Amino acid sequence: MTEQILIIARAFAAGLVVGLFFFSGLRWTVNRVPGSSHPLLLIFGSLILRIGVSLTALYFICDADWRQYLAALLAIFIVRLVIVHRVGPMDYNMKQKTENT
Repeated sequence: MTEQILIIARAFAAGLVVGLFFFSGLRWTVNRVPGSSHPLLLIFGSLILRIGVSLTALYFICDADWRQYLAALLAIFIVRLVIVHRVGPMDYNMKQKTENT
């Protein structure tokens, strides 16, 4: 019983790391797109890299156990909530504000 809890806690901790990697990479990509000479390549390259690394990490860490996948996905969702809360909503009117000043 205690061993199962430790295994699920390990998967949860790994999910936190995977979530931080994924959403930090997303934020990095979004910040770099406006100044990029090839934004489409940057977006899709980042997407493929983030998804590939995240799925590979989850595959090796979770050991094909649905409880471990669930714990890792819960951790990823929590990371997403925290990052969205810290960053706040995106200001889609930024272009209009800079043109008016």
